[in-house]
Amino acid sequence: MLARLAIRASLLAVLIVGIAGCIESKYPVSPAEGAAPDPALYGLWRSNDKGEVVYVHVGPKFPPGATPGTPARTMVIVIDHNMSGISDDAYLGHPSRIGAQRYLNLEQIRDGKPAGFVFVKYALSENNNALNFWTMSEEAVKRAIGAGQIEGTISGTAPVADLVITSNSDAIEKFLREHGADVFVDRKTLRRVKER
Repeated sequence: MLARLAIRASLLAVLIVGIAGCIESKYPVSPAEGAAPDPALYGLWRSNDKGEVVYVHVGPKFPPGATPGTPARTMVIVIDHNMSGISDDAYLGHPSRIGAQRYLNLEQIRDGKPAGFVFVKYALSENNNALNFWTMSEEAVKRAIGAGQIEGTISGTAPVADLVITSNSDAIEKFLREHGADVFVDRKTLRRVKER
């Protein structure tokens, strides 16, 4: 079941939520309709960071009753093994491309209804056996909103503020084309779990 993204002191938090807070957008980088799947993402990924093991399953998700040729959404299932036990979260999304940059739009669900998106920038390396990903910096997004580079709202205070990007997809694409390198700054890496 899709759930609101919760902040945890783990790689899971960095993967989905961001560095220090919750940054979401009312609109995706590009619409899900017509989004081309990225099969290079599909598979099982793993990280072992300071004794915390995280597995990330990525694969196609077809709507109920889908016919052949129906485009798939991207399903992301995160399983976190840590000192307090095992937790799991599932997210539905779709990829977007801006030039050579790839982004994953992950849907936020509240009260059973779509409520926005979280963005993750990603790149594959090492013959598609390493998945590098970046999440948005809260401070960089605050600066961009304050400078009028992107429309958004800021509520709450440090250490966790809620940031909501309110610009439409066209404006988000323009912003990321011009300022994406300034916003996605903290890189993490997952390794592909190879089939036996």
